[in-house]
Amino acid sequence: MCIQEMPQPENEEGIDALTECIVSVKAEVARLKQMVDEAQKVVKETDETRINKLLKKKLKTLGGCVSEDKEKEVRKSLEGQIGRTRTNVQIKADAALKCVLEQYTTESSHLSELEASHRGRVSYVISVATRADGFDGLHAFRQTIEAIVLRWSRSMDHLALSIGSDALSSNASKYHFDITEPHLLQLKHLHALESLHIEGWKLPLEPSFPLISIIGRWSNIKHVHLPFFSGVSPVKLDVLRDIADSCPRLESLQLKLDISTLPQIPGDSGAMFALRHGLRRLMVESSTGTADSRAQKQIARYLNVLFPYLKTVACLASEGPVAEIWNEVNELISLLRLVKEDDRARGAVETKET
Repeated sequence: MCIQEMPQPENEEGIDALTECIVSVKAEVARLKQMVDEAQKVVKETDETRINKLLKKKLKTLGGCVSEDKEKEVRKSLEGQIGRTRTNVQIKADAALKCVLEQYTTESSHLSELEASHRGRVSYVISVATRADGFDGLHAFRQTIEAIVLRWSRSMDHLALSIGSDALSSNASKYHFDITEPHLLQLKHLHALESLHIEGWKLPLEPSFPLISIIGRWSNIKHVHLPFFSGVSPVKLDVLRDIADSCPRLESLQLKLDISTLPQIPGDSGAMFALRHGLRRLMVESSTGTADSRAQKQIARYLNVLFPYLKTVACLASEGPVAEIWNEVNELISLLRLVKEDDRARGAVETKET
């Protein structure tokens, strides 16, 4: 097993030290929070004690039976009074609360700075080494995934999973490079993840596999690159809608699509489910090389409905039926983008004239 850290301003020891520091500061923040709660309780009890003494004295001077409403009125007046004139006991309680609040605020701010510093500094490329006599390191790989999730669930932002070229060339026909569903599901706990790149591994992307439940947990995800090779199952085109809904910050997406079944879109009106998602680049491969002109237009329109800012639809294959389909889709997407630019320009001119 080879785990290679990508170039970062801090090494692994530095990140571990920062992690330990965060844990320590968190404990201190929790301790101070408890002290704040206790100090607030003392202030409240001190104020209540003084109010009750003054209330008893005031009611005595009024003499006779005092109505409940009158007692409430007197209490309210006393509450305002003790806020302006503090006794020594109250002043001490106030000072203790102020002191611990300042410490709590300082440490909470320190914790936020540490966590912000920690985020974005853990980026790993994980690859699996091979031997001539077979695939080595799968068990270590799975242990590594578990360790990563355990240690950096809140801070890892870039993760690349790949298999060495020797594995793909020498052992591809003999071994299946599967990331099993339980281990893939663990990745959803990497809450700070912004980029995931998987290459060479076979993913369980059958219809029953909850792909969206994983990707949808990464609220900050910007780049998702899933493998293309022949052993990978494609996902249906309508899954793109779920991805768009679940990943609002996604900028680039790579995956293998099944275009044998196309989503239904009204042919004579605008799509009611049109989105304003900011995806800019879509890299695709498809399991079929057949799609007539009508189907290509439907694919292009569906992509435009979901991703109106899409600039590029690229295909892994440079030639052949699959490449021809996606090249045409890309041309249609470019045309739709130009039409929108024309409409914006027309609107600007009309606004200027009026």
